[in-house]
Amino acid sequence: RPATEVGGDYYDYFLSEESTLTLALGDATGHGMEAGTIVAGTKGLFQTLSPNESVVEALSQMSDKLRNMSIGRNGMALALIKIQGNKLSYSSAGIPPMFLYRHRTNEVQEILVEGLPLGLKSAGKYYARNLELCTGDTVLLMTDGLPERLDPDNNEFGYHRSMSIFREIAPNSAGRICELLAEAGDEWAKGRVQEDDVSFAVYKFRGE
Repeated sequence: RPATEVGGDYYDYFLSEESTLTLALGDATGHGMEAGTIVAGTKGLFQTLSPNESVVEALSQMSDKLRNMSIGRNGMALALIKIQGNKLSYSSAGIPPMFLYRHRTNEVQEILVEGLPLGLKSAGKYYARNLELCTGDTVLLMTDGLPERLDPDNNEFGYHRSMSIFREIAPNSAGRICELLAEAGDEWAKGRVQEDDVSFAVYKFRGE
């Protein structure tokens, strides 16, 4: 859900012939056409990735190539996950933590992996978290649009509230989860204009 200017949020995915799913969700720093240019460059780079590359290798290569595009002080915060069977590998470049709802325990894990946004002059080093999914588990990636959404008194929606609501609504379908999160942000804002893009990507694991 873009704000008033050209959207700087980005999501994409591809499914390999070996049924490996690679999913990306990003947030370009800056606004307007500059952000749109970074998004376009990121999309082109993502589509050229090899399915055999790890999430760390992919982020490193994308960052190097965006840096060579001379995008100035701007960059792309990006989360990348790769799923094959019940194996999930996650890496992050300056994006909010991934939330993982565990169906068996009805709990949400906050998975934080540090890393600088892609394309900055200071080259970042990236890391991966490898996890196993169980039937009914649900993954949520999001940009900072919802957690940093403000009410009329300048109070932020917050990450704790985001996690709590996700735990309550996780049994819903992926699409419905996105709708309910967006609605929660609207209720919090009480009519205040949305000042940043709001984006979610949800993956539900139904078993092998």
